[in-house]
Amino acid sequence: FVTSILIARSLGPENQGQLSYYVLIFGLIATYGHLGVNSSTSYFLKKTNFKREDITNTNISMLIILDVLYIVAIILFRNILFSSYVYGLLAIWIIYTTSLLFSNFLITIYISEEKIYVYNRFLIFIQILKGVVITILYFANTLNIITISMLYAATEIIKLILLLRGLKLSYRPKVKIKVLKEELKYGIPLYFAALFIYLNYRVDQLMVKQYLGNNELGIYSISVTLAELAFIFPESISSAFEGRLYSCKEEERRPATMQTVKLAFYLTTIICIIGICCKPLVSILYGLEYERAGITMVILLIGIAFASIGKVVPAYFYTSGRPKIHFRVSAIVLIINLTFNLLLIPKIGINGAAIASTIGYIFYGMIYLVLLKKEGFSIKELLYIRRDEIERLRKYVYQKIQGVK
Repeated sequence: FVTSILIARSLGPENQGQLSYYVLIFGLIATYGHLGVNSSTSYFLKKTNFKREDITNTNISMLIILDVLYIVAIILFRNILFSSYVYGLLAIWIIYTTSLLFSNFLITIYISEEKIYVYNRFLIFIQILKGVVITILYFANTLNIITISMLYAATEIIKLILLLRGLKLSYRPKVKIKVLKEELKYGIPLYFAALFIYLNYRVDQLMVKQYLGNNELGIYSISVTLAELAFIFPESISSAFEGRLYSCKEEERRPATMQTVKLAFYLTTIICIIGICCKPLVSILYGLEYERAGITMVILLIGIAFASIGKVVPAYFYTSGRPKIHFRVSAIVLIINLTFNLLLIPKIGINGAAIASTIGYIFYGMIYLVLLKKEGFSIKELLYIRRDEIERLRKYVYQKIQGVK
């Protein structure tokens, strides 16, 4: 939050929009360039009889091949991706993409081993480091699109090194066709589901860039950054929840899911309400040129409370070997989001993009509630908080506070 203020003030809406575009495009390649490999890693390490080294060697080899192809594609299309500083930014964002691609794969191994707390320590360190450097560059008046891009790449390299050291993998370049075939069979639906959900969260920004240009994207990206702070709770527990479902007994899945959905929805709602009340602070903190980001943020926050359900529930289905459910839901939501973006952005600009995203967010959460109901859950037990649950949560928090003291 703090660093987003410093970056936005230093770059201005035009360059802020350009940076957001780089993060969108290269983040898309790095996060979804695995073509289903990452989507299946945790499940195959935990739930199948394939050897660990066969899975890791096969997946790393595939990622190396894919990464080379992406690097070639980025070089070939460099003049489309970069408007200036072609060769400097080209090298920087290739490094960023490669590092993030392999970091995301390593995180799936941590999840399968329920070592979420380990890689979270690495991520905390990286974010603190990035924040400190951004602050120094800001006060040194050297915070620009080049230095920020360099920092993004450098921190991804450090994260990759830390993740590798934490796992101590031994790699041999080989591909087990049987492993790869089974992984892709399981992982492809999950892959496309994850890609569709990513686009559901980001297609509005891509379309704002296309229809309205960098300046409007810069303003809108601040709205998105602020609104998505409300995802702090569901995103922080989603990996732990997934790891728990892979390991727990069948009779424990139901209560774990009910409690997680409740906590995710209500805590996100509270954060959204706080965010809406803070709307007047946007122009004060970011500057008057970002004033319109306030109302757009409020529109987005209305839907994000419902999207929190969609952040955690998919793990219930794909940890039970049913990834196609998440694929279908994400495809439906993306179509809804895309349709409303096409209708509203040309007419009412960035507020139209926010309304379209909010409609998609609401459908995302509601569809998963309906699916859970078909699984035997009732809406009441998913959303109604009982008095004994509040008391248990209160005691747990109190014990943790006392432990810290």
